[in-house]
Amino acid sequence: MQQIDLYSGQLDRHGITDKDIRELKFQQSFVRVISYILGLPFFIPGVIFNFIPYYLVQYILKKSASMKNFQGSMILAAGLILFTFFYITVSVLTGIFTPIGWWAVLLPLVMYITGFTVRCISAQFNMPVSAKICALFSARTKS
Repeated sequence: MQQIDLYSGQLDRHGITDKDIRELKFQQSFVRVISYILGLPFFIPGVIFNFIPYYLVQYILKKSASMKNFQGSMILAAGLILFTFFYITVSVLTGIFTPIGWWAVLLPLVMYITGFTVRCISAQFNMPVSAKICALFSARTKS
């Protein structure tokens, strides 16, 4: 009963009602759904571009018999090497075998940005630490 009185008092002090809070939660969820829909064109290519190197890093980690203390370092080193090699290889092959030519130089940047988008969107569903990292780089401000 005391918590209800405290809650009601705070609502009165700020001049809002329960209905206002419910509408605010709906607006936030609506904005989130819209951002997912608008992010879908970046999410799908990001998954396609980053699927192979991501799972190669996971495979290397499973096959290596290193101690748990070195797993973070192994992931970082393998990811740095594999993602860089994969991005450059795909860019060169795209430039050679497609009519886009020199525009393929921008492909590694596009693959990185779409991969980051995948990381941020998937962080909203199952990786809370990644969500905090993505929030640092996002332009959103929380009030």
